[in-house]
Amino acid sequence: MTPRFVLSTVGIGVFFNVLKPEEKSEWLGRINRVSNEQQLTGEVLEKVNELTKRASDLLQHGETEQRRRLSPELNGVYALCGDDLETDRDMHYLIATDTALGRAAAEMIRKFLWDQGGNVDYYIPPNLNTASFGAFSDGMKNLLTWCENTIPHYHESKYEVIFNLTASFKSLQGYLNVIGMFYADRLVYIFEGSSELLTIPRLPIQVDMELLQANADKLALLGAGAVLQRGEIPGMPEALLDTDESGNAMISEWGLLVWNRMKNEVLGKRLLSFPHFAYEPSFQEDFKNADHGLCIAMQETLAKAGVLLAESAGDTMILRKHSGLRYYNYTDQHTQDGPIGHFRIDRGNRISCVAGGKKLRLRHFGAHDYVNDNP
Repeated sequence: MTPRFVLSTVGIGVFFNVLKPEEKSEWLGRINRVSNEQQLTGEVLEKVNELTKRASDLLQHGETEQRRRLSPELNGVYALCGDDLETDRDMHYLIATDTALGRAAAEMIRKFLWDQGGNVDYYIPPNLNTASFGAFSDGMKNLLTWCENTIPHYHESKYEVIFNLTASFKSLQGYLNVIGMFYADRLVYIFEGSSELLTIPRLPIQVDMELLQANADKLALLGAGAVLQRGEIPGMPEALLDTDESGNAMISEWGLLVWNRMKNEVLGKRLLSFPHFAYEPSFQEDFKNADHGLCIAMQETLAKAGVLLAESAGDTMILRKHSGLRYYNYTDQHTQDGPIGHFRIDRGNRISCVAGGKKLRLRHFGAHDYVNDNP
């Protein structure tokens, strides 16, 4: 059978579902009111600990139907996998909110699936909560970055990617409906009180690549965290940007989603035009001959470095202080324009350059030894 990567959203319904009838009038409201809290204290903490133990005992000792009624997350998982959750071929990932209740619920479900013999982990995107739109937006961007760094590897390994959206708060579910159309092979739901699986297949979504290709350099900078003036990107669709009243534009959740899905095609094919960088013929030749994946990683590094140089008005000291880039000059390598420096793409690859006039003239990139021997 085809192995499955199952992403399941985690809500806090598991706490409500173990409340006794006489507890609901007080505790439904009290728990809802702390749903965005990072830490719980006092009576609420004691009650949540009590409910966690109550739910964990039911998961451990209850029948399958009891577990399904208790946990919407597990209701979806059981509908997908049947009663036998012990399989080495599937990988389960739980996505929870960055809150005390979200973490507690995710750990409870993770432990149960692990005890059943399943392969399971969870990810809690930093700031993913509904305390404010700003926090939620930042959390969604963290989730999108995780999706891009995680899910394609499972696709490449021939896993079927399934988004189980049976449990989660409505705003997260709405976003994941769209995200799933880019990353999942299918989305599944179970209506409340039911055990029947509703499946939505992946639908073909077309993006205006010609328009986005024309703004690829700006999208790369935005994807690396740049804040640009709206007037610098006149053709960019509004949905891809978060723009404030002063005209400062950052990439939106949808912009990051689209950029993540198109960037490999763009970054591996042509050198983008970034401020603060000029490409020597030797660098352009390296690009022609380099591996596709290295070209992508190199240009992502340039976008990151470009954002930092924009903040420092071209001063390379900011690159020296960055723990990932680690810019410094060779001790015995110079040109008529100044010393030759270099910085990291990743642990094994480097970019060599000469700084001058608030620009870096890029000379070579590639493996550590290749660049060091021929800077």
